[in-house]
Amino acid sequence: MTSKGACEASEGATYDSVRQNVIPHITQIAAVEHETGSQFSCYVVPKALISSGAEDITGIVWDGTNLRLKGKVVAALQIFEGTDKSKLFNLYLESCVGCIDSIAVMKSKFLKLPKYSQPYLAEHVCNKNYNAHNALDDVSMLNEILKEAKVSSVYLLKHIYSPGDHLLQENFNKNKLRNLPSLHFLIGQGVVKMTTAENISGSGINFDH
Repeated sequence: MTSKGACEASEGATYDSVRQNVIPHITQIAAVEHETGSQFSCYVVPKALISSGAEDITGIVWDGTNLRLKGKVVAALQIFEGTDKSKLFNLYLESCVGCIDSIAVMKSKFLKLPKYSQPYLAEHVCNKNYNAHNALDDVSMLNEILKEAKVSSVYLLKHIYSPGDHLLQENFNKNKLRNLPSLHFLIGQGVVKMTTAENISGSGINFDH
């Protein structure tokens, strides 16, 4: 959400799901301006190997030199180059009021749905299917869902959080992943509950402290 009220939906398409807190690398980034529909998309060089299963699903293959989509070489940039090419990063720094988790918005807009995955929402709200493994298709559908659901800028502001909050959450998650194993003994003995242990470890403290 920008200071001028515009909303830009952005998406980073990864080649696999999150597994045991290991975040897969982005292979495509895309952005769509909510009101005008202006869009940007480019492929991104991953820093990790793509599993054969993910290659079969997405059609994206990285051989260490070239990125191929369904057998054809596509232009691919380093992630920071890709962000810069979108011409959105400086604008983001200058005018971003905050970030929004679209799932939280949809959960408040559509109560008690059986699930809130974007493919399900696309079918439920727009009666459409789309290619969820293409970042531009993904973000365009998100934009369409927001419009069809008549989600206003005022409504979005209720769900806003600052970019700094997101960074703090990322740091908390990293600390928890690193420190929580040292507290498993205390959890097993009933000294602390899991929720308390997660908060302790996320704050940067482990058993050795």
